[in-house]
Amino acid sequence: PVYKVGITHSELGGKRIMDVAKAHGFEPEEVVVDRVSDARQVERQLLALGESPSYLGDGGTEFRAMTDDQLRVAQDLIHSSVA
Repeated sequence: PVYKVGITHSELGGKRIMDVAKAHGFEPEEVVVDRVSDARQVERQLLALGESPSYLGDGGTEFRAMTDDQLRVAQDLIHSSVA
């Protein structure tokens, strides 16, 4: 499974995720948007998980293919960073 990681403005919410996913040819099954205390740090940590599927174009570097275990680590990281 491939997941989109990224920082977005609170007014855009899931719209940015939907737009980037569609630009890469797929529809997201689930969109989760959380406000975290240090978005840039959380993004760096999330992007260190999994493998890049090497998508090109707008937002392409922020996708990660993750195992179930890596996804659980990502979810725990997000939940522990919620502002």
